[in-house]
Amino acid sequence: MKAKYFFNPFERVAGWQALLAGLVMMLLTASLALVSGLRFDGVLDAHFGEHVEWWRVFADQGINWISLVVVFYPGALLFSRSHTRFIDIAGTMALARTPMLVAAIAGLPSRLSDFISQLPNANGTTLFSTPDFWVTVVLALLMVWGTIWSAILIYNAWRVSANVKGTRAGVVYGFGLLIAEIGSKILIANI
Repeated sequence: MKAKYFFNPFERVAGWQALLAGLVMMLLTASLALVSGLRFDGVLDAHFGEHVEWWRVFADQGINWISLVVVFYPGALLFSRSHTRFIDIAGTMALARTPMLVAAIAGLPSRLSDFISQLPNANGTTLFSTPDFWVTVVLALLMVWGTIWSAILIYNAWRVSANVKGTRAGVVYGFGLLIAEIGSKILIANI
């Protein structure tokens, strides 16, 4: 029963409560990303390498969240057969970004970004035998897991807040996520 809430807390938490919790988690995620050199430059993207001004790291979080809300709220108005509150979409989409905190935490050890920056000069035969390689693999898998978990939460946030089910929920989610991803990439590239 508790595992259900791990992937779908939105049957219990929505609206202002979800918005406040989600905004706090996004601020924490951005703070950790700033320390680790991680950039969330898309709704479901996390990358190392590009060092940017501190405010851009925080702007990334806001743009990603707003991109989701701007896509999924009109989707709810068009495809839901019941009344959908804006605050429910805004709150649940904010909370659905929480697993990106896992990616930010996984990015904290400098080993990961250091290892990635050394890859072009690495010797392929000794690469797999280094402890840094295996630490990097584990941390990268944690980042991927956080991204997948966030994608699941975004779907459930949309489905529960808009009260849509079945094929309609899945199709609108798929197109909506693609549009939000493209929109966030364009906005982030142009700030």
